[in-house]
Amino acid sequence: MKRAIPLLLLLALASSLSALRYPFINYRSSEGLPQSTVTALLQDGNGFLWIGTQAGLGRFDGSAFQAFTRRDGLAGNYVTGLALDRRGIVWVATQEGLNRIRDGRIESWPLADDFVRAIAFSSLDDSLWVLTDRSIFAVRGDHPLRSSLFPAPGRLLGLSSRTGV
Repeated sequence: MKRAIPLLLLLALASSLSALRYPFINYRSSEGLPQSTVTALLQDGNGFLWIGTQAGLGRFDGSAFQAFTRRDGLAGNYVTGLALDRRGIVWVATQEGLNRIRDGRIESWPLADDFVRAIAFSSLDDSLWVLTDRSIFAVRGDHPLRSSLFPAPGRLLGLSSRTGV
């Protein structure tokens, strides 16, 4: 009889959880998203959602969007990737170049190649890896270093990183 009570309690709890519904909300440009086609998504350490689109970057604070475009300092409007580094800096890859958002300011990041196809942050060596049409760069500190490890970077489709333990 003692075992029947915990089992009944567990069944009652499980049935109440199955009734729980999570709302799905669709956001469009009419709500402030720069565009409806999402190309990249990132959540930063403050809980903000960063949404890359084909027409700019959106930051969602849970209730409203703030949009960023070339007029606000982005290298380009078509966002190809987002990454967050160890210091909480948001990196934005676009078809026209690379930006970082630090202390609320958008900063351009000069590279020899403009079209940034993908980015990934590696906590193992504290570097941002940047794939362009012609090169791969490792950004450590404030210095982008062109990598010679990949002779044909144009054949790569993307980047991925592994975090350290």
